[in-house]
Amino acid sequence: MKKMAKVYVALTAIATLAFGLFSCSGGEGNNPLATTEPITTTQASSTLKYLDIQNAKSLYISGGSGTSSNKAAGINASTSGSVTKKIFKITDEDHIEELKYLDANKKEITITNQPAAICSVNSDYIFVGFGNNSYFSTGYLVRKSDGAVFDMKNAGMPFLNNMGWINAPFFHTDKKNNMYYIIDEISSVPRKIIRVNLSGEVSLASVTVSPSTDSVTWFEVDKDGNIIYEGRSINTSKDFLRIRKNTGGLKNISANSYWIGLDDCIYIRDSSHIKKITIDAEDNVTENDYGILDNSYFYRWGSYKLNFKTRIIIICGNSISEVYNPSSSPRTITLTGLTLNIVTDVKSTENFYYIAGKDNSGNTILIKVNPENDSWTNLLPDNNYELYTFTASETDGITFNALRLSDGKKIIGKVGINGGGVTVIDEESNAQISYLERIN
Repeated sequence: MKKMAKVYVALTAIATLAFGLFSCSGGEGNNPLATTEPITTTQASSTLKYLDIQNAKSLYISGGSGTSSNKAAGINASTSGSVTKKIFKITDEDHIEELKYLDANKKEITITNQPAAICSVNSDYIFVGFGNNSYFSTGYLVRKSDGAVFDMKNAGMPFLNNMGWINAPFFHTDKKNNMYYIIDEISSVPRKIIRVNLSGEVSLASVTVSPSTDSVTWFEVDKDGNIIYEGRSINTSKDFLRIRKNTGGLKNISANSYWIGLDDCIYIRDSSHIKKITIDAEDNVTENDYGILDNSYFYRWGSYKLNFKTRIIIICGNSISEVYNPSSSPRTITLTGLTLNIVTDVKSTENFYYIAGKDNSGNTILIKVNPENDSWTNLLPDNNYELYTFTASETDGITFNALRLSDGKKIIGKVGINGGGVTVIDEESNAQISYLERIN
């Protein structure tokens, strides 16, 4: 995940725009992005071509009330208006700035579309959608290196419903530089998985890869393009879990959870048994036992999945399980001296994971956990912050949005990777933000 920085953008009269939904049609249609129609702007001849994400560490969406004073000289960072939503960036200097929308000449333009989502795609791209939380009538693939935007209307607007894991990406990629996601057409049935090749940015054409009779709920993709997905048949109204091989073949699977392992194989959990699924060059699907996870409090829905160099950890409710490790021995993790009661958000970096929530005494916590030995540190021991969301970086620390209990204000703050004092980035806007996404 990745995030923000600030710059002024005079977003005038932002009202919710009724957009037309452009849906995917099995890879047909191939509009060059250079000639796509402009979104509605106050300058009819202006077309959105760039987002000014220069110097941005993170991006977020806010519709708070107030104005941040933490802005560079000459920069507007107003967040006034409880309904109006705007995109803001947190810069390398931890300033907050409204995001500017730019045309092909990198001149600022004003748009009336209201932002609704910011999501990571991979190390090169993010997605920015306009509309509401799960239905987008306008959306763009944004290149992180320079902020160039590519209209996704020809490929199809993504359906950003949850993917089973709370922190699951809405977009998956394979080693051939393909992007996969679910689209939700106007009829809403069936929801299908489409594939978009990212190699040619000037044209985002899509191909439907799920059967026309399948309405897809969740899915994951390995690097070879094999997909494990679940959903419901629109012919029989029966639920299913199946593998769609990269060659197009299908195989039904019985399991209550599934994920992609660090070896890029598909893993499933059926009862307490974890099995590894391999697909060979002849398209044969084989299941082999991987280990036993005797933890009844384990399911995909509403859980967090965290990948490390040699481990995969799943946090389900207040229970922590390691489902993949160097010894091939799944286990339930106990954090000595701490009993988790409520988990409100989870993030990870290369070497640690972080849990926000409350312990069994009702204290608010933000803990850093070492997955190698299960040792942990509370980064906010003063029990003064109830976190809504946060980002984590081992070089830049933790940036978070939280309710400050001492005065009831909603703040954006920062704490070091090893704890210490809190630096308040913004408190005047008093806003609960959404889609806090680290981009650099």
